[in-house]
Amino acid sequence: MSIKVKVINVPAKNGILIDEETGEVLEPHKKRIKKFFNDGNDSKFYLMYASVLPILIDEDLSKSSIKTFAYLIEKFGGSGMFDIGSSVRSELMKRCGLAENTVFNSIKELLKCELILKANESKRGGYFINARYIWIGTSDARKKQIEIQLNLNNG
Repeated sequence: MSIKVKVINVPAKNGILIDEETGEVLEPHKKRIKKFFNDGNDSKFYLMYASVLPILIDEDLSKSSIKTFAYLIEKFGGSGMFDIGSSVRSELMKRCGLAENTVFNSIKELLKCELILKANESKRGGYFINARYIWIGTSDARKKQIEIQLNLNNG
């Protein structure tokens, strides 16, 4: 994904839009701003809450765990429950350059600091990205997801 800058004109309360190169008055009462956007794929936008930063810094997470977490966010972001089966592990290993045991250890580390949560401790699979830290979607949906995750972990 590449970040591009596009210059757009927007109405200004006071002022005149002047071309910086030629000095020409382009349009009165407008100003020029730069807008940053990714290459047309605006659907991949995640909210990362500031509360995740102390975990990333203070928990002394391994580089492989941070890579694994980033991969899981990219792949499953706000999609609810997901499984880390052999096909996902294989793709993660290839994409992040990790060995299978490293992936297992990274998942354990992410579970320990609750960046990801397990839906049911007695069964394989069934993980969530912790909605307290990373979310895609509305605030109301996030609150509901947090309630679901709390009930699964406490129930």
